[in-house]
Amino acid sequence: MWETNRKYLIIIAFSLVFVFLIFMAALMGMKKGSESRPGATVTPARVQPTAPVPETAPLSLVSTSPNNGAEAVGLDTNIELRFNRTPRASELTISLVENLTEQKSYRTRIIDNKLVVIPDTPLAESSVYRVTVRRAADLELIGEVSFLTLTTTVREDTRPVELVTQIEERSREERPDIYLANKMPYDSADFRMDLEIDEVGNFTFVVTSNKYTGGLLVNRVNQWLQSIGLTVEQIEDLEFAYR
Repeated sequence: MWETNRKYLIIIAFSLVFVFLIFMAALMGMKKGSESRPGATVTPARVQPTAPVPETAPLSLVSTSPNNGAEAVGLDTNIELRFNRTPRASELTISLVENLTEQKSYRTRIIDNKLVVIPDTPLAESSVYRVTVRRAADLELIGEVSFLTLTTTVREDTRPVELVTQIEERSREERPDIYLANKMPYDSADFRMDLEIDEVGNFTFVVTSNKYTGGLLVNRVNQWLQSIGLTVEQIEDLEFAYR
């Protein structure tokens, strides 16, 4: 009798184990199928929208077009100033200066965070322009951008020779940096000189040469500068970079 019951118990135990294994296999199969089922979607994390800059926030200049220090800028270019928020025309004072001395007239247009400065007449070729942006309330500087316009085809100068000479002499005496900038780029068999304008509008005259180096190159450059009428004192006040 005991042997018969023992056999039944063993059979029942094996049956239970077998059923348990089948159940676990089915459960794992359902889980795997759920993970690999086509069309299953994953809900992305919610991205919080960037809060707009309040209208009362201090105005700051984010970017400009043309970029500061740009060269060969087109003569029909409008100057775009992008701010951290939408500016109001009443809170800004803007100046557009040609060759650092002559104020140029313009009109403005505001598009979202961008203020567009539109010159009333085309820009002059081979000229340096500076746009200065200040707060109207206290004239605190917000930002500046300077750039050099391109040189178009050479045209005959119909102005009287005496007038041209007077203008050049005045420029050479009062603003030797502008006088020299108006001759850029300069290229000869001995060296090349180009103009660079930094973020605050300062001029650097960059000199490169395949013929001279060191003191010989400096002497050759100084000889040319004096040949166009600049004095030693004026040359010393200019910024040169030999590369």
